Amino acid sequence: MARLLKCDLIERDQIGDYCRKNIPSNSGVYVFYKGNRAMYVGRSDGLIDRIQTHGRDSSTSGQAAFAAWLVKERFFRRRFSTHAGKPIKALWRNSKFAKLKISDVRNDEDFANYFRQAKKTVRLMKVRVVHVEDPHAQAIFEVYAHMILSTPYNTFVNH
Repeated sequence: MARLLKCDLIERDQIGDYCRKNIPSNSGVYVFYKGNRAMYVGRSDGLIDRIQTHGRDSSTSGQAAFAAWLVKERFFRRRFSTHAGKPIKALWRNSKFAKLKISDVRNDEDFANYFRQAKKTVRLMKVRVVHVEDPHAQAIFEVYAHMILSTPYNTFVNH
């Protein structure tokens, strides 16, 4: 965790150079930040491409998972205005939020616009990365980092 937190906050367009210099196998864990606030943790054996995919215009909701969570949150808050001011963590405990799927809102007239905006939001975020080559260690560290950093857009509930 100390190595992750010592990593500079990296701009998306600098991630390739940074990883090629500091992450020899391109495997590890990454954290998206909004300002100084950790928002989402992920892991990959292809860090450069995975981080880029989260904000790529052509990415689908399955590829840009973080952006998809942002869209889900926006639709939920629009449908249920009583949740407008509640933190995202409160929404995770709401059964209506848990049941709302991206496939339920994909055909909404605002979906494409919301999803494009969400990918742009993610694209503008900075990231921190840490080298973790072993896939088992990656999985454990992803959950650990989420717990320590209290990232609001990670959920480890079964689907």
